[in-house]
Amino acid sequence: MSALQHLSRMTLREKCAQMVFIGCRFPDDDPDRTSQLVRKDGVGGMLLLGGSVFDVPSFVNWAQKVAKFPVLVAADFEQGGAVAGATTFPSAAAIAATGSADFAQTRARHLGLEARALGIRLLLAPSADDPLARAAIDGYHYAKMGVCLKRFPDAGVPALASQAEAILAGHEVVPDLDEEQIASLSRTAIQGILRRELRYEGLVVTDTLSRLGGSSELVLRAANAGADVLLRPADPLRAIDALEAAVKEGRVSASTVDRAATRLLLHKERTGLFADRLTDVAQVEKVVGASTHRAAADRMAHVVSQLRR
Repeated sequence: MSALQHLSRMTLREKCAQMVFIGCRFPDDDPDRTSQLVRKDGVGGMLLLGGSVFDVPSFVNWAQKVAKFPVLVAADFEQGGAVAGATTFPSAAAIAATGSADFAQTRARHLGLEARALGIRLLLAPSADDPLARAAIDGYHYAKMGVCLKRFPDAGVPALASQAEAILAGHEVVPDLDEEQIASLSRTAIQGILRRELRYEGLVVTDTLSRLGGSSELVLRAANAGADVLLRPADPLRAIDALEAAVKEGRVSASTVDRAATRLLLHKERTGLFADRLTDVAQVEKVVGASTHRAAADRMAHVVSQLRR
């Protein structure tokens, strides 16, 4: 069944739940809650935080098996989300200091291959202000990994937006765009700049919503601003409840939720999740931490260390 066929059969609540992405730490301090959010409430995705090559693939496969619709699994390897046992590369900033586009592309290619083997389909990378971001995007795409460009409204976003599957909207106020709202909650920023001026058609992801507090009103403001993914709200279940109730009350239009759910499902379809949502655990040992990847990381680390002397 295609993404659009699934969409036509979804309830309002299921569409709202697709917009909510939860954070999943290892070890999980509340596995029952995670199980309910994935199995019963049907969240659209999750951001992995930590874990190892031993537990991440099995956890991702569990989630994909019990979820009614495929789950989009994301990670941010630059912000403490690295998986233990995976190849450790110098940071993107360290690679940028070398000025080597080849290093940036190779690093991204190997990271992308390892992430995909673990069941991850979207990486929160690269940063738009990275001078080697374009090379990194090429590397991730070579590995068939989706990129979430960080972060709008950084100056580099307009030049790179067309190459990104998703864009992270930050929590910064940008006077030139909207003097009253941070970008992640600004209709002017998301609908006006990203959608109309830049003609961006990919996913718009909020930065972590729990950083702004626990109010359900934040969820509604982000949805009304045009965000497709509501990343890590303080209370995911309450976020789904609030969004569903707001649509029924007319505070959020049904078309807003429909558009977001459509983009999410089509993205999942393009990444192959509807065809095969499970990761091959047997491939993890072959790909993650492969000798060629570690050798490349060592070469890069050596160059970086020489620059720091």
